[in-house]
Amino acid sequence: MRRLSYQLGRAYESAQRGKEALPAYRQAAEAGHVLAMVKAGKSLRQGFDGVEDRAEARRLFERAAQAGNPEAMYFFAIMLERAQGGPQELPGARRWYGQAAEAGNVWAMRDFAQILENGLGGPADLPAARHWYEEAAKAGNDDAMYHLARVLDSGLGGPRNEPDARRWLEKAAQEGERSVMLWFDVVKDPLMPRDLPAARRWLAERFPDNAPDAMNNLAIMLAQGRGGPKDVPQARLWLVRSAQSGHLDAMNNLADMLRMGVAGSVDLPQARRWYEQAAQAGEIRAMINVGAMLEGGLGGPQDMSEARRWFEKAAQGGEKIAMYNLGVLLEKGEGGPQDLPQARIWYEKAMQAGLLQAAESLRALDQQMR
Repeated sequence: MRRLSYQLGRAYESAQRGKEALPAYRQAAEAGHVLAMVKAGKSLRQGFDGVEDRAEARRLFERAAQAGNPEAMYFFAIMLERAQGGPQELPGARRWYGQAAEAGNVWAMRDFAQILENGLGGPADLPAARHWYEEAAKAGNDDAMYHLARVLDSGLGGPRNEPDARRWLEKAAQEGERSVMLWFDVVKDPLMPRDLPAARRWLAERFPDNAPDAMNNLAIMLAQGRGGPKDVPQARLWLVRSAQSGHLDAMNNLADMLRMGVAGSVDLPQARRWYEQAAQAGEIRAMINVGAMLEGGLGGPQDMSEARRWFEKAAQGGEKIAMYNLGVLLEKGEGGPQDLPQARIWYEKAMQAGLLQAAESLRALDQQMR
């Protein structure tokens, strides 16, 4: 009977009749069918078929986990870690992530590594975290590849190894590219845009991963010749991909290359657009850079009021160069009214932050205000 209910659930699911599949899976689960427990648990956890019951999902995952199902172990661990369907239980989550990882669940390997690295549910264990990142990376998990590269580059849990870090970053970046293409076929949401850059951003909001980080970090290693030969043109290509994925540091780094003509021609309008896009998303260095381009009329018309606005936003974010630049505009009355007392305040803040040039401007302003 439990087998019949499970097969009926699969038939309904294949016919996209989810609301009829769920009762069949639940019936098979209550009769002890382990795979039906997992199917029903996943549906109830996310409300896929219009019915969300996380407490019931947690109960089903626990039963299937205790019966030895690795996928159930993993989902039960997630629910314990995130307090879904019941209280948070970090030691239990750690234990079940470990069991699922030992049983071969690749995502559990990655999550278990993070638990071990961060010391959740027990003491931190960096060598073990590194081991599980490596196991997940070798099994093809691009997110684990990124984290493995990170620990190799920093020497966490073992010796530092820049060549291997670079190799794993490249694999993570390449797998991240392929993953997006695969999602075109997997994700059926009609709202997903069909062009690659927009799809990357859309997917990143719903299925966040570290592929854009890997692309940006790989670009930095290539540009600096770390872990292997320098390859600045290839670095620029990876920055384009990362920036198109919405990575703010990559946008700023790419704009730097475009502004200076590194590994390609100078393109000031495009540099200004990338700086502005990153600045609008909150990247402080980009705020300073777009402010400087607006002030100098680089890549587009001069706009002193906008330059002043961006310098002020970056200054309020603690950036000393922006504090100084804002002070200059306030002192000269450019981009807005002159305000010597405010200029003095920003010069002083920039000086306290360690900018020597601000001390000279502050002394000159004090003489002017006497």
